[in-house]
Amino acid sequence: MDCAKIQTVFLKVPGSRTAEIFAKLEIYMWLGVTKYVKNSTAELPEEFKPVYEKVQPSTRIPAYLPPSQLNRDDFSYFQLRAHLYQARGILPADENGLSDPFARVVFSTQCQTTRILEETLSPMWNELLLFDQLIIDGKKEDLKTETPVAVINIFDHNKFGSPEFLGRAFATPQVKLVDEPYSKPALQFFDVYKGHRAAGELIAIFELIELDYSGYLEPSVPHDVEPKDPEYLGDPRSGRFIIPEGIRPILKDFRIEILFWGLRDLKRVNLFEVDQPQVIIECAGKKVESEVITSFKENPNFTELVKFVDVELPEQVYLHPPLSIFVVEKRAFGRTVLVGTHIVSHIMKFAPKEVDEFEDEIDSPPKTRKASARPNISKTMQNFGAAAGHTVINIGAVAGKTVINIGAAAGDLGSKANPLKLVKAPLKKIPIDKLIPTKEEFEEEKPEIEELDWWSKYYESLKEMSTQSFSDEEDADNDDPNDPEGGNLNVASLDVDADDEVIVEVEPVRPKRKLIATLKIYNSELENEFDNFEDWLCIFPLHRGKPNDDENGNEEDKFVGKYKGSFYVYRAEEVGAEHKISQGIPRNRPIKVLVRIYIVKATNLTPADPNGKADPYLVITIGQQRKDTKERYIPKQLNPVFGEVLELTISFPMESELSISIFDHDLVGSDDLIGETKIDLENRFYSKHRANCGVASQYDTEGYNEWRDAFKPTYILDSLCKKSALPSAEYRKEEVKVNNKIFKIPPEAFPEEVFVKDKKENEDETWSAYDEHKALYVLQHWDEMPEYGYKLVPEHVEVRSLYNPESPGLQQVSSEYWFTYSPSNYILKAICYSSICLYF
Repeated sequence: MDCAKIQTVFLKVPGSRTAEIFAKLEIYMWLGVTKYVKNSTAELPEEFKPVYEKVQPSTRIPAYLPPSQLNRDDFSYFQLRAHLYQARGILPADENGLSDPFARVVFSTQCQTTRILEETLSPMWNELLLFDQLIIDGKKEDLKTETPVAVINIFDHNKFGSPEFLGRAFATPQVKLVDEPYSKPALQFFDVYKGHRAAGELIAIFELIELDYSGYLEPSVPHDVEPKDPEYLGDPRSGRFIIPEGIRPILKDFRIEILFWGLRDLKRVNLFEVDQPQVIIECAGKKVESEVITSFKENPNFTELVKFVDVELPEQVYLHPPLSIFVVEKRAFGRTVLVGTHIVSHIMKFAPKEVDEFEDEIDSPPKTRKASARPNISKTMQNFGAAAGHTVINIGAVAGKTVINIGAAAGDLGSKANPLKLVKAPLKKIPIDKLIPTKEEFEEEKPEIEELDWWSKYYESLKEMSTQSFSDEEDADNDDPNDPEGGNLNVASLDVDADDEVIVEVEPVRPKRKLIATLKIYNSELENEFDNFEDWLCIFPLHRGKPNDDENGNEEDKFVGKYKGSFYVYRAEEVGAEHKISQGIPRNRPIKVLVRIYIVKATNLTPADPNGKADPYLVITIGQQRKDTKERYIPKQLNPVFGEVLELTISFPMESELSISIFDHDLVGSDDLIGETKIDLENRFYSKHRANCGVASQYDTEGYNEWRDAFKPTYILDSLCKKSALPSAEYRKEEVKVNNKIFKIPPEAFPEEVFVKDKKENEDETWSAYDEHKALYVLQHWDEMPEYGYKLVPEHVEVRSLYNPESPGLQQVSSEYWFTYSPSNYILKAICYSSICLYF
């Protein structure tokens, strides 16, 4: 099948796993009977001319004689310009987790290399490699469609031994012929692979420029190509060139402010514990070093929090170099040992976002209709409601007038609903027996406070969530996009003669407060809802060492700890007297915190006993502290309901990661781990989202829903205003003004006795006794605050996946907790329902 075809063959070292290419051959082979040898060159392109050594030009060529060589009269001179700007995310090759990379470019019959950059995973060569006077056979017009490919191999330089292959990229040059105008190209991205494994990316561009050989001298670069003579990179004696202007990115001055907060969970290095670590930040060739922590065990935080570095970054964000984090340890005799590294690929995510311009809310008057053939709607319809959750329509003809009384449940439409919606869609599928009341409607009986507990709140929340889900599905089923008029009953159907008058009267009913307070139930980890609580303090996992040859290797084996800090990137002209990143940052000092963990239940536990069941119990650990419920283990259960409340007094930053484990109780032998989950309490505690207790749905001073936070709503709201440099909140009767925003407090935010007292006595016109209820409503809607708002964590129960280190990749359990945590890398088949409260 390959006979009489030109083939490309790559030469490699036998047995080499990296498959490094050392040479390339283009071969034409023909196999056939001798008498047909004259047809051996029939499949060659026309530009190939056969040459016969033993035959004189004037003699006849024997039919059985094959050609000794092939010549091509059609060839051109070219120059290849390889602009190698930067590589990102290349593989580490040394034991310290870094590499000493250089690039080798192979094109046609030539090969050149870049300079070697030491100890980096993001080398910025910024180098131009010139391949001059390349002879390329064939028609130059065909190069547009059949362009030769440049091969870029990236190696790690070793002082002793041969270089180690890191990856390969292929690039197709941009062809420029003599008679074509020249335009400077833009840098492009090329994927780097090591075998089938992704090994980073290369930022470069390649130009294949035809030389002008029309004169009598040697071929030269066309006159419109700039620059003809590139600038040298550093010392001219090195013979290296820099990427020309116009192709090289335009650099701007930026400042990077660095917040050094602390280090966590550092593993041993060379069998020794890390005691005096230090953090080094590198970006665009500039380095910043933190102070050396004197004793990691006693205090893993830094005392000097903020440092900065001025760098030059390209105008194009996609060309920004990555930022590298190195954690090292100072050891005896001046030795420095690398602990771990982390690469931040996109540093501009730490740049300030442009603040959207918010317009003040303007209360516009409601639109009115002319009293023609349409029904007249009174202004009182702006505040309407209904009782008992039903819609009642009483229609009667009195003196040529039609009276329609419309009521709706508060939870269905609310005080701001459009009354025309009642006429259009909601009534189209209501059965007639629902429109006519057949028996007396009774209100739901209010439960006794003494009969309620936390479980009442939990199951009421489950009921509410189920009802809401069912209601959403029902609304989706009732929505008919092909019936915009809402069935037979709509506004058009109510047209009457001009002599008739339609009066729509609404019976206002005040929405009532929930009989039983509820909480929010999240179906996943709380961190997923609030970006891992990294609003100002980020967690950077550290890794060390060479990657495994196995592409599916477990990265957890290389995990050596976490660095906590942050960055702030902005233009140099915006530099002020104070550091921008330090604004609003709390003091970095040890602090004692009370942790209260509510563990509700676990579902779908992995069987741990021969009978297909398990005997689960809980183990809570943080630092050196440990608590368990082994004495209260639940026998033969895969869906245990724990209902446990555990308390621990911890100290930040020494004890910051909480581990909740579920073990299987065994009478003989050691207990087996079913699954565990880990929670970073420190980030949760310091987050602006206030994840310590959660904002309750209702404010009560006693009973099952007693306010659990250490601070009352008015104090929390006042703290938020001070933090944002806003004036204190102004409390009015049924509204609260914060800055230029007015929060309308709905009636259901107040207890029932407020309205009873208001009818009897009007001494307290502003309802100052219920400021806590007003402040709580503002906290629940703090994300609606223009420019300064963000979501606060509500009182909640979260579902967390449990993980088992011995079964990587398999989800073992899930549990419900009343707390927060950052997920682990190993999954189990269960869910844990829980919640956590933090007090100080």
